[in-house]
Amino acid sequence: MRLLYSDASPYARMVRVAVHSLKLSEQIEQHIVNPFENNHELITCNPLGKIPCLILNDGGSIYDSEVIMRYLDAAFGESKLFQKTVDWQFATDFSLLKGLGTWRKNVYQFYRHSCERRSPESLVNLGTSRWIPAFAGMTN
Repeated sequence: MRLLYSDASPYARMVRVAVHSLKLSEQIEQHIVNPFENNHELITCNPLGKIPCLILNDGGSIYDSEVIMRYLDAAFGESKLFQKTVDWQFATDFSLLKGLGTWRKNVYQFYRHSCERRSPESLVNLGTSRWIPAFAGMTN
């Protein structure tokens, strides 16, 4: 597995502490990325472009620090840190929806503080190109 993280992220730090506590440092390659550089690997694995992001051995990915820690605890820690959770994809999709709520707030602020009406194409700069394909995949 591969963990994408930033030293500046307190959320990534929590996941790294869980990795250490569960003695998974040998099994999880940790790779520093800058989420503000739109790293291709990060955006491919997490349409929100946020860290941390855990890339699984099968090519899938789990993002949101809490979901990652719960997954690692259930898969390798015998659920010592958290109660058991069954559907990891559902939990990851829920994290995507939480991120979309944050995005919606940003769009509102973008329009509210703008002196001029902007075109819908300008919203691409707010990250829509990353989450729209992922959200469309969730609804199929």
